[in-house]
Amino acid sequence: MQDLRAFSAQERYFLVQAAYGKAMLHAHGLERLLGTLLICRATFSLECKTTLDFRITKVKRLPLGKLIEEFVEAFSPGEELIEELGNLLFFRNELAHRVSDIIIDATTQSNWEEDVVKELEDIHSYFVDFKPLLQPYLNTFQAKVGVTEVQMLELIRKVYPGAAGGG
Repeated sequence: MQDLRAFSAQERYFLVQAAYGKAMLHAHGLERLLGTLLICRATFSLECKTTLDFRITKVKRLPLGKLIEEFVEAFSPGEELIEELGNLLFFRNELAHRVSDIIIDATTQSNWEEDVVKELEDIHSYFVDFKPLLQPYLNTFQAKVGVTEVQMLELIRKVYPGAAGGG
């Protein structure tokens, strides 16, 4: 990471905000990916359109903790993945509910922005590195129901209007 002392105080604070936004965006991406897996499973499992529409609406409103619970119930991942999901929930909650405390605590130190940016970048990396661990569940599901990548992307675009490539 670059030494932030070369930047003005305003630029350093902007970098803190950018690092926070990037980490939170990827935390939200995990929510979207878990929701997408659950919605895809429901789409190809439920026959009644009304039930499916209700299920999609319900899944899209679930908080991350509940999405993780439903994912674990639906896909029965191994203990390591369950533990990683718990860690990601912790980090997402830190971002959503305690980021101000993290920043306020850090401001008592010199070069606090650099420490906060590094911590936020570490959290961001954790979310990015985890995402490929869910790909086998999507691949297995696609193979099981015979859905092509194009069909999956069409479904994702219907569920998340405006999504370029989904999740």
